[in-house]
Amino acid sequence: MAASRQLVLHAARLLQAYQETPELLPSVRAAASHAKIIATETALEVTSGIFQTMGARAATRENNFDMYYRNARTLTLHDPVDKHRETVGRLQLVEL
Repeated sequence: MAASRQLVLHAARLLQAYQETPELLPSVRAAASHAKIIATETALEVTSGIFQTMGARAATRENNFDMYYRNARTLTLHDPVDKHRETVGRLQLVEL
């Protein structure tokens, strides 16, 4: 989880720097996409782990952990992670 946080913070710092240095745009796109990929994978891994550990109790009204999995999964569909993987891959190929 710490890696996800650091990647998001790195992307945010680049985005701030982009305001004064427009040529950073490819780096901003790569950093934001990379952060999205890792954060999504982390969220799905953690929430899946909750269900593996707690079983069906995770979805009871008292615990309501299913909401976190549903929200993480929904975000992967609204802003497809595969699109971000493609972006990172294309940008890495350009660097070669």
